[in-house]
Amino acid sequence: MIGFKESLSILKKYKIPICRSYFSLDLSVLEKRMKNLEKAVLKVYSRDVIHKTEMGAIMTDIRGVDELRRAYKKILENVFSFKDDARIESFVLQEQVKGLEVIIGGKTDEVFGKVIVFGAGGIYTEIYRDVSLRSLPLRKDDVEDMVRQTKVYEILRGYRGKKYDFTSLYNLILKSARMFLKEKIKEFDFNPVIVTEKGAYVVDWRFLR
Repeated sequence: MIGFKESLSILKKYKIPICRSYFSLDLSVLEKRMKNLEKAVLKVYSRDVIHKTEMGAIMTDIRGVDELRRAYKKILENVFSFKDDARIESFVLQEQVKGLEVIIGGKTDEVFGKVIVFGAGGIYTEIYRDVSLRSLPLRKDDVEDMVRQTKVYEILRGYRGKKYDFTSLYNLILKSARMFLKEKIKEFDFNPVIVTEKGAYVVDWRFLR
């Protein structure tokens, strides 16, 4: 798993949009940043923590500094009770964004080479198995086709009157494909990606060499 600082540099290099986020191991720094957020998510970035939800390494619906302090302490307790020598590279404090959760990922196939994955995201991705795949390189037409092949497309196109930003989602998939094609990585996961009426934002990310 690629380290925290390098992962951020990759996101920045390809202009991958992430939700408003602050990074620090120092609780006092996070407390100051919390004042900019109405509702927040706190989690860790660690090569020893792959599934944050299962390990209790993520806390949501945080409002105010007092709740932040409790979440910070609880996450540390959870992580070290699971793995007492876990290496935490940073805490990540993020604005809690409402929207539709999807996944954008990439893997290296023995036959087809580098392949992009899109589908329903969040903690139930492996249960839903609602994904489509395309080999690289990708054109915009390819992206539109792969999105249409998923069940989540019916929600994206306006199920029950909700609207989502297709343009931002398509652009994010294209940027992700370009990144995967050019970088020396074997696999990546952007899960979840939150799609809203006015954008698409990566919330959690992981890169493997």
